[in-house]
Amino acid sequence: MSGRTNLGITDEFMQSMRQERVNNLMGELETRTGHKDNLAKALAQARANYLNAETEAEKEQFQKVIDDLESKLEDATEQWQEVWIAALQANKEAYEATMQDIVDSFDDYADRIKLWDEANERYLEGYRQQYELAKLTRDISNSINDKDSIRAKKELQKLEDKIRGIKESGRQISEDELNLLQKEYELRLA
Repeated sequence: MSGRTNLGITDEFMQSMRQERVNNLMGELETRTGHKDNLAKALAQARANYLNAETEAEKEQFQKVIDDLESKLEDATEQWQEVWIAALQANKEAYEATMQDIVDSFDDYADRIKLWDEANERYLEGYRQQYELAKLTRDISNSINDKDSIRAKKELQKLEDKIRGIKESGRQISEDELNLLQKEYELRLA
């Protein structure tokens, strides 16, 4: 599934443990089915022998065998049903856990998409970033030409170089970064 780890136990480990439990119960169910079938065959044979018995003593002996086999078959059937119910429950739990793992992995995926979208919303779209930076650069260039102070011109030139570096690097900037650049421009004008 998603490969998450909880307290050092991964989803894959838990899935293998659930599958191992199902496999063990299915193996036990197969063994108990064979035992139950063998008892049913032995009971059928004992009943046939009873019907073919020639003396009352033989019939009495086969009746004891039949009674014993019926009791054992009843016990074996109850044990088989218990294992069968446990196997069904284990399969159900494994299925539900697998489905929950799938749902959780989709939830994790949805959370990642949401975080990605939120992160992308913070950044200006490419054309808007180019427009805003070009506009700010034009305003700075006009201000440099309008200023008489060499010191003020150098400060504005540094800001213009900073913006040029951002444009040349192709780095995306956020709305907040753009606002900071604009505020820095306004401070240097003052």
